[in-house]
Amino acid sequence: MVRLYDSGHGRQEVRPNVVSFNTVIDAWAKSGEPRSERHAESILRRMDELSSNPDTRHHYEDCRPDTISYNAVVHAWGRSRDPSAARRAEAILRRMEQRYEEDIKKGVDRNNIITPDVTTYTSVINAWARSREKDAASRAESVLKRMEKASSSSLSAKEKNSKSANFAARPTVLSYNT
Repeated sequence: MVRLYDSGHGRQEVRPNVVSFNTVIDAWAKSGEPRSERHAESILRRMDELSSNPDTRHHYEDCRPDTISYNAVVHAWGRSRDPSAARRAEAILRRMEQRYEEDIKKGVDRNNIITPDVTTYTSVINAWARSREKDAASRAESVLKRMEKASSSSLSAKEKNSKSANFAARPTVLSYNT
């Protein structure tokens, strides 16, 4: 996509955006091909690079990853048989949490904030549930507790009308039954 756009001298009809990138990430996530999760994550990193690099961001501002981008990669790692899959999924969750906090502090418009949501947390819990690592159960429980904390913080923040409330992280029945 990027090469086609770049070789077309910036023709708008071939300009990639977050939807086109997310479609490719999702295809990799669902493909079941070897190393598909790594391909999905590399596309996510490429989106980040294109949309944040001062030299390219004016051409690729519509390529900034969103929650859907991150969730598709977390899901890919959650389905993976790679021994490090759960750790990689959790690392992406931590990156999302960090970006969320940074964006809130910067005053970024809520519609443009990457928000770890119930899907993100539940996918990471599921990745730990599938993991064969020794501490997998305690790691899954730790992610659930972080999710509950974010949810209870959100509930109390709602009462206080806080800017940093993350209402999208509230656990569901699926979160507890994964």
